[in-house]
Order: sequence, then structure tokens, then C-alpha cells
Amino acid sequence: MVVAISIGCCHDLKLTRLESIHFLEKYSIDGMELVFALPEELINFEFDEKALTILSKLSFVSIHMPFENITYKEDKETKQLLNKAITLAKQVNAQYLVFHPPTIKDFNSIKNNQIQICIENMSKKENSYKTINELKITLGNHLFLGLVIDCSHILGNNLTPTDFLILKDKIKAIHVSGQWNKKGILKEHGFITEGTKEQLELIKPILKLKVPKVIESDFYPNKVLLIEQEIQLIKELETL
Repeated sequence: MVVAISIGCCHDLKLTRLESIHFLEKYSIDGMELVFALPEELINFEFDEKALTILSKLSFVSIHMPFENITYKEDKETKQLLNKAITLAKQVNAQYLVFHPPTIKDFNSIKNNQIQICIENMSKKENSYKTINELKITLGNHLFLGLVIDCSHILGNNLTPTDFLILKDKIKAIHVSGQWNKKGILKEHGFITEGTKEQLELIKPILKLKVPKVIESDFYPNKVLLIEQEIQLIKELETL
């Protein structure tokens, strides 16, 4: 079993990417997903020795490619971003690169024989790549693609998580988070430990898949104590 944490979880703790890697070392996890929102964040990023040491001890590392101010196509910027991601991936033995598919104009431009390329199902904020049909068509047209399933996005779109099991042969990892209530507003990327029992029952079948589980909850300062509970619950759910 692999339970990992996205370093993007640490955004609300006001930590840099390197500080996030250092911070997460103390938790009983098997991996980390490195997240870059903007192209320049990926291009300018370099590991320090401490981060490399931490990541080298993990069994799983992945890289979330930029998803703001970018369109992936046959151009210099796409090639530059892919080259940089591959360089980082080789340093830490990353298992895949994951993209937000609405940012991809030409899927062949991101095809790479050095690492698995994945797409992710989108949230309700997007106009595409939310349903099983859309994902199935894209995965069928581009056989090199894998899929990273986002539990919170499925719930936010009022879809049934078990329906996504039809794509299980393509699923390489799962982004794990749930919906939570903030002052009467239902928000995504909460801890599943703070969600409802009904929500937990909905995502249980997905979490039984024998693929890496990447926690994507927002680590607000007042929720840091929930991190270990979240890790433990996810470990338990795969075996229940």
C-alpha cells in the first residue's frame, strides 16, 4: 500500500515547495506528489540536498504539471516544461506526470516514452473532462495516457464514485480528499475524516483499489492535527 501527500496541501501553511517537502518528512507516508501551478514555478524549481535525501527514501513520487497560464501543444514552451519535468523526475524516480486535460490542446505534444503520462478528472469549475464518457473517449484515443482519479471532484460533480471503476485498468493513482462544510458552504479538498459517513461510504470502493493514494486536503493551520488521522484512515480503508 502507498499513501502519499501532495505538497500542494501545504499551501495554506505558507510553506515553499522545498519547505513542504521538509515538513512532510515527519509523517508516516510512502510518497509525495510535487505540484507546480505555473510554468515558471516548474522551470525555476531545483531540489536542495535535504529534499533529495527525503524523496530518495520514499517508494513513490509523482509530479503535477502546471495548470495555470499554460496550453500544451507543439511549441517551445511545452517542450521546455516537459524537459524540466523529466529532469526532476529522473532525480527522484517519479512514477508519472499528471496534467489537467483542459490545458492540453495537442495530446501528442505531451507523449513521452521516459515516464507515464496521466490526466485527471476535473472539478465542477471546468466545462470538460468531468464525466466517465469524456474520460473514456480521451483515454481510448490516446492509449499512452493513464488516469488519476480525484475523489473530491467526483463528489463535487454529484457523480457516483463506483461508476469510475469501469476505468480501473487505466487508474494509476487516486487524489484523496472530500467535501467539507465551511460556514454553510460546501467546499472541496477537505479531510475525509471530517466528512460525513455517507460521503465516506461513497468513496470507499474507490479507495480499495491497489494504487497509490495521494492526499490532497488543504492543510489549514488549525487542521494539522488531522493529518495523521487521515493517513491512518486511508490505510484502513484499503483493507476493510
